[in-house]
Amino acid sequence: NTERRVEVACPIYSPAVREKLMHILETELADTVKARMMQPDGTYERIVSDGIDSQQVLLEEAEAAERDIPEQVEGFVRSLLTKFRDWR
Repeated sequence: NTERRVEVACPIYSPAVREKLMHILETELADTVKARMMQPDGTYERIVSDGIDSQQVLLEEAEAAERDIPEQVEGFVRSLLTKFRDWR
């Protein structure tokens, strides 16, 4: 979808948020689970490596962080995680 797409950029002032976003980006870029390399003839060949599954890594990190969530938002987040797990 390149015809009706809107992209937005904004500065990230918080060092903690910047660090988290960089971690997410680096994790996504390291993911080779479904990676393909375009060949000179335009076809794609699967990359075989011991890379990581970024979605699994980020999910596990989110579940680990869930244990540290303050009580006032704990119920809300848990319900979202339950819905996400059911959806998967």
